[in-house]
Amino acid sequence: MAGILLVEDDADTLRLLEYVLSTMMGHRVIRCTNGQKGMQTARREEENIELIVSDVRMPDTKIDGVEMIRRLRVDEGMTTPVIFVTGRSLEEIKEIHPGFTETGYGCKLLRKPLDPTVLQIIVKEFLGS
Repeated sequence: MAGILLVEDDADTLRLLEYVLSTMMGHRVIRCTNGQKGMQTARREEENIELIVSDVRMPDTKIDGVEMIRRLRVDEGMTTPVIFVTGRSLEEIKEIHPGFTETGYGCKLLRKPLDPTVLQIIVKEFLGS
């Protein structure tokens, strides 16, 4: 199965995402609890990561999910597909990150509260399985 980098600062959401991705779907999950650790892990494990699932806003860190992906795309040339998990609307994200688009970032937005079935469908679409 695929290697998935999971970046989420909320413990309950992290457990739910990991359960769906690992236990229900059988993927290998690498967990990080903030954008800085996620960025470091993505650089170190790039060849083992086929998908990134990340929270958008992580207020306790200087690097949120959108900034992490922007830096990985621009600075590292990383093209790994991304599923952003968020309780915010696209408009709210654009207020914080002007110019953000799902297409431009090669990502899909998945709104909280999470629906495990929808998550599974989107993961299968990205991974082609």
